Amino acid sequence: MSGEGGATPVPAAPALAGIADPGVVIFANPGYVPGAEGKLAARYRAVADDVAAVLRAAPGYAPTPLIRLPMLARAIGCETLLFKDEGPRFGLGSFKAAGAAYAMIREIERQLGEKIDPAKAFRGGYRDRLRRLTFATATSGNHGRALAWACQAVGARCIGPDGAPAPTTCVTGVCAPLGARDLCTLGCASDPCPPEAACATFAVDQQHPLCLARCDMAHPCDDPLLACQAAGAPGPYGFTVPMNEPMGATFCAPKRCAVAGDCAPSGMCDGPDGGSYCSP
Repeated sequence: MSGEGGATPVPAAPALAGIADPGVVIFANPGYVPGAEGKLAARYRAVADDVAAVLRAAPGYAPTPLIRLPMLARAIGCETLLFKDEGPRFGLGSFKAAGAAYAMIREIERQLGEKIDPAKAFRGGYRDRLRRLTFATATSGNHGRALAWACQAVGARCIGPDGAPAPTTCVTGVCAPLGARDLCTLGCASDPCPPEAACATFAVDQQHPLCLARCDMAHPCDDPLLACQAAGAPGPYGFTVPMNEPMGATFCAPKRCAVAGDCAPSGMCDGPDGGSYCSP
């Protein structure tokens, strides 16, 4: 990506150190037209710059690393060969994290009929206008996780191929093992939470606070593994919120359980020492 050209290459990947003959086959493109690459390069660079501008506004953005592949470079006659590792992007473990977020922002603009500020969108600034907007994906894999994460950030809904909410990957281990899909993914150690959420610190992981959505009878958690809970409860997944939160406020947090039926339709009841919680 053009916006990340300053990324510093890291040492060669150990897993590739033993490659001596990768069996590379070079294919000459019969459609290649000499001189055409200049126009294409300019076009692709403009697109890359646009994508980079959107992604820099997303929470948790950081340039992904470049990894040197010296053995493979020598085998194919290149002076230097670098591998762009997209795995760490936004903590999703998805190598398709960039495209989903970018495409969603541009589609939101089309739906709203106006240019939007990506930074404001990722902070939840258009959330009230996006509550009824649903993005669907035909996969729950790399692209599905990326789209679900982006939807959660801006306040839109995301469903998978079965019509159920698409799963996300949490930024810490607090909620991921419990299957919290839609309401427990944004870290707030350095970034503010959306307006309808509070920054909560869990007893089990006090170094990585997470945004928890406020909830009540009119606004349930809409997740069988989460429940409206008050701050200050005992146990590893008890949490605290800032003092300025209204007294008696409740938040969507990992659900306590006694039997598997408490976590229906597909969850199970287990957890660390100090309490049982719903998990997938």
